[in-house]
Amino acid sequence: MKKLLAAVLAIAMLLALAACGGDTKDLTSASSEDIAASTTKYDTTKFSVDVPAGWKAFKMTDMFSSDSDSTDPTKVEICKGGESELDILSHPYMIIYYYDKDSYLSAPSSEWYDEPVDLEPMEIGGRTWNGFTAKSIGYPIATLWTGEEGEDQFQISIWLEMSEGKIALTDADVQAIIASITVD
Repeated sequence: MKKLLAAVLAIAMLLALAACGGDTKDLTSASSEDIAASTTKYDTTKFSVDVPAGWKAFKMTDMFSSDSDSTDPTKVEICKGGESELDILSHPYMIIYYYDKDSYLSAPSSEWYDEPVDLEPMEIGGRTWNGFTAKSIGYPIATLWTGEEGEDQFQISIWLEMSEGKIALTDADVQAIIASITVD
């Protein structure tokens, strides 16, 4: 009886340890239906985006407002595995920037970063995204942008690997976030 109980406890511990290892799991094999079923919609009042389970969205302060509690509806941070805004210092995350039809988005320059590599344009969520990967202060990043002058445009800065995990542009949850971006 003791051996059986010990075996059951050992299996339970192995399953618990396997579940804890989820922060670096590659989700490329997850289906879009699985991810869609476990998302919440985050609305900035200018645009909205789906935030999958295991990710958390944070409002960004409006740096140009005299009100220190004012948030910027054109930006949102989304952190994987983080619980507070400070977790962007240790967890992979992305910042989505929105530029409306009256704003101008200058294409980001890869020359500001180390080891830049241009990406082939990619179709995600009905939009064509241009971009590059590089290193910023030693951390791998990706920068994507879409849209033309005179229409809604977006830029996404993604910190792909931090001390508490890593993500890839090909991960199903990353693709689902990008694909879900809609203008309100």
